[in-house]
Amino acid sequence: MLTAVQAAVVARLLDELAGVYRGESMGTLAHELSVLLDSQLGEQD
Repeated sequence: MLTAVQAAVVARLLDELAGVYRGESMGTLAHELSVLLDSQLGEQD
């Protein structure tokens, strides 16, 4: 399991990846995973 800080860092890295691959399936997947992690972090607060 990731700590909240680790998950936040991973989500930001996925956001960066999504920006690099904008409009491609890799970018879409990275964005969706980032959103999922962010939503999970929000539920832990």
